[in-house]
Amino acid sequence: MYLQAITLENYRKFEQAEIQFPDGLVGIIGSNGAGKSSLVEAIAWVLYGNEVARTGKEEIKRDSASNTEVCRVILDFQLQGDNYRVVRELRGVSGAGEASLFINNQVAAKGVTAVNELVEKTLKMDWKSFLTSFFARQKELNALTDYQPHKRKEVLARMLGIEDIEYSIQNLRADKRDLETKLETARGFLKDKLELEQQKLQKEKGLNELKAKKENLELDLKVLQVKYKELTAAVDSLKQKSEQYKQLNEKINLKKTESKGLEEQITKKMADKCRISSLIPESEILKPEVEKYEITKSALDGYEQLKLKSQQKQNYQEQYDKSLKETAQGWARIQILLKEILLEPELRRNLECHKSKINQIESDLETHQQNFSSFQAELRSWLDQSSKLKGQLEKIEKLGPQSICEFCLRPLGKDFEDIREHIQGEFRKLEMKIAECGQRKSEEEKVINQLKKSKVEILFQKEKLEAEHKNKMKSQGEYENLEKQVKEKDEQIANLRSKLEELGGVNYDSQQHLQLKAKLELIEKNKEKFQELNQKIKELPLVEKEIAELTQREQIILGEVQKLEVELIQLAFEEPVFKQKSVELENMRQKVFDLQLSVKDLIYQERLILQERESLEKQIEQNVTLEKEIKSLELERLYLEKLSLILTDFKLHLIGRIRPTLARVAKQLLAEMTEGKYSDLELDENYETLIYDNGQKFALERFSGGEKDLANLCLRLAISRMIAESSGAEFSFIMLDEVFGSQDIQRKENILKALATLKGRFRQIFLITHIEDIKDSVDNLITVVENEDGTSQIVMQ
Repeated sequence: MYLQAITLENYRKFEQAEIQFPDGLVGIIGSNGAGKSSLVEAIAWVLYGNEVARTGKEEIKRDSASNTEVCRVILDFQLQGDNYRVVRELRGVSGAGEASLFINNQVAAKGVTAVNELVEKTLKMDWKSFLTSFFARQKELNALTDYQPHKRKEVLARMLGIEDIEYSIQNLRADKRDLETKLETARGFLKDKLELEQQKLQKEKGLNELKAKKENLELDLKVLQVKYKELTAAVDSLKQKSEQYKQLNEKINLKKTESKGLEEQITKKMADKCRISSLIPESEILKPEVEKYEITKSALDGYEQLKLKSQQKQNYQEQYDKSLKETAQGWARIQILLKEILLEPELRRNLECHKSKINQIESDLETHQQNFSSFQAELRSWLDQSSKLKGQLEKIEKLGPQSICEFCLRPLGKDFEDIREHIQGEFRKLEMKIAECGQRKSEEEKVINQLKKSKVEILFQKEKLEAEHKNKMKSQGEYENLEKQVKEKDEQIANLRSKLEELGGVNYDSQQHLQLKAKLELIEKNKEKFQELNQKIKELPLVEKEIAELTQREQIILGEVQKLEVELIQLAFEEPVFKQKSVELENMRQKVFDLQLSVKDLIYQERLILQERESLEKQIEQNVTLEKEIKSLELERLYLEKLSLILTDFKLHLIGRIRPTLARVAKQLLAEMTEGKYSDLELDENYETLIYDNGQKFALERFSGGEKDLANLCLRLAISRMIAESSGAEFSFIMLDEVFGSQDIQRKENILKALATLKGRFRQIFLITHIEDIKDSVDNLITVVENEDGTSQIVMQ
């Protein structure tokens, strides 16, 4: 894997940055916090996503970037002759992730999950293995030495991939425990085969006994069902006769009830006949009185017309008298209104005169108000000038001859007195103008107030005249209406006089009228009673006819009752016999039902025994299956035990080979970096580093801090080299972050020389440090610079 280029947009402190990665030993320098580590982190982040970030995803995007701006990293690299491009983004407020992977400009994967999976498959390692192989930090180097032996083994096993073998061994042991649990469970379910067979024979014996008992009960049931059928037929016949018996009784009762009802109707009709016959004598007595009705009514109608004519004449006379009175009152009011109407022209002339005076006053008032406003503005101007002159005079008097002239900007000096006297003179002139202007303004104000007062008085008089004129106009309308009404009244009087003459004299006797009216009312009552009696007497033939019809209907019904009673005797139905047979039928039905239940119960028991037998057969089959499964599990457990032993031996063998190899590679690097001073290095069983000095072996704690850091660096480089070789992938770069630690100048130069010798193995070696004096010792230099606004930029040198 060879890094070609990287582009950063709104990533950490980088707003916009792009770099083409050079070959050889490349230094990445910059002050602390400038963004050196962020640049290196971006390579891992674009490949594996948020898992490799040292913070949450909300801190990956640049702080000052807006919600619409995208956080994006683009990495170009080459692997086995193919060109790869990985693009990873964070979008929106929530920081939604997006990713794409291109191979030779063709889309190979799209989406975060798909890209992550393809990266792991292509590089043949997950993000932890990637960081362990190609990223080395000073704090990791020191930590490896400071760990306790068991922790050191654990970390090295994880870095070298040995922990995967241990994980497999643990999985095998877990699988073995699961197998043993399954074996124990299977053996617990295994049952005695002989006992199951005996239970099956017992069930078959019980089944045969039930079948014999069921056959006997079914035979008894058939015999009883035949008897039940015969008895059911007999009861049904009796039931039919019972229904006929009930129907005949109901018909007889209905006919008797109907006959009784007819008898009651005949009795009632006979009473009606007697009552009607008794009304005939009374009707004969009332007949002569009724015949006088027409003569009396004719006489009363004549008196009613005389009464109407008398009332009409009285109404005409009252209207005539009232109209004469209203006409006289109308002529009197007309004379008064004529006098008021004659005064209206003089009143209108006075009103026009007042309107003219008001217009003249308003014109004069407007003129004087304009003059007042002009004097008021002029007075305000003079007062402003006076105030300014007063201020200048006070300022000059306060500062004396040293005052500065506002126009030439020079001291007044000997001209001070002349200038002050001139200003005082101007001030006095202004005061005179102010007094004169104030007086003229006061005079105009007096005139305005007098005009306003005159206007109010004339307006009052005008309103009074308008009210009088309005009343005069009302009088004119009233005069016209009264004149019209009086003429109409004269016509009405003439009409009423004519109607009274037409009516002439009317002779009406009210006492005689009342007597005739009382006599007619008595005759009308007798007439109504006579008509009512005649109406009832007319019903007598109809009543006699109904009596004859009811008597005939009664005789017919009595004959029908006799016929029904004969049919009832011929039916020969006995109710006690019917009840006895019904009880016998119900008892036999219960016996049949009980036998059927017994047969069903035997069938159910037979079914249960069959199910139990079937269950026993299944248990026997399951027993056979369990025995086979137990044998299989025991064989599988044996295989797992053997595989666990093999993997354990392989792990020990691998550890035995890795430790010498690591020591050998680290020893070569240490010799190069110390110029042969320390040419031998060894790792004990706890991976404790031992260095030979003058042929004698010493623990790492015996050496200085710089020598200790150097030995740890050599071990870390050896680990990266072995991991890269064992992965099977082609990797041509390594990142070293702040590996100088506490090294002196000479040791730093040795480290740089030793790193230069690794260029045959690593095409690109990136050295991240804040130490700027390495720039002469590297092939290329990348500087990360922090700007004033807090963003960072990358400078290639």
